[in-house]
Amino acid sequence: PYRSRSGRGSMSISVPTLILVTTIVTFTTSILLAISWQQNPSERCLFYWSAANLVGTIAALLFGQRGLGLDFLTIHCANIALFISSGFAWGGMREFARQKFPLYVVAIAPALWILLSVATPFDASMVARTIFSSSVVAVFAFGGAFELWRHKSERLMSRYPAIVVCGVH
Repeated sequence: PYRSRSGRGSMSISVPTLILVTTIVTFTTSILLAISWQQNPSERCLFYWSAANLVGTIAALLFGQRGLGLDFLTIHCANIALFISSGFAWGGMREFARQKFPLYVVAIAPALWILLSVATPFDASMVARTIFSSSVVAVFAFGGAFELWRHKSERLMSRYPAIVVCGVH
């Protein structure tokens, strides 16, 4: 439990509740972005961001089931969904910056994950899986930050805060 600095009370942080809230927020965001894309279909970035949030919702749900004996789903499928979600978020940034989005790039990390899981003791090492997964997400997040940084043809007041959010992510 979390104890406040004043010592007056404590608050328990429930991981299942956090996962539920994350799932609800990412799903709602996905729907809102999809509606925005339907209203403005020429802005393909909205489609990719909506897809990123929808697949991210699936990843959060699967990660939330960890420890229930569904290791294939909660480890492999959840991480693959996370990689696809991160790739779509990066693709949305590329589309926003008016760059072509090479969709095949999104398939590279899931393919590597599957090859590593089958061909090596990667599957048995939580540390190796965590490093790989974190690295993939970091590459896509920094890629998104880079796309925002180099897209300077438009004056955007939120450019630098958005770059920081991508970098911190």
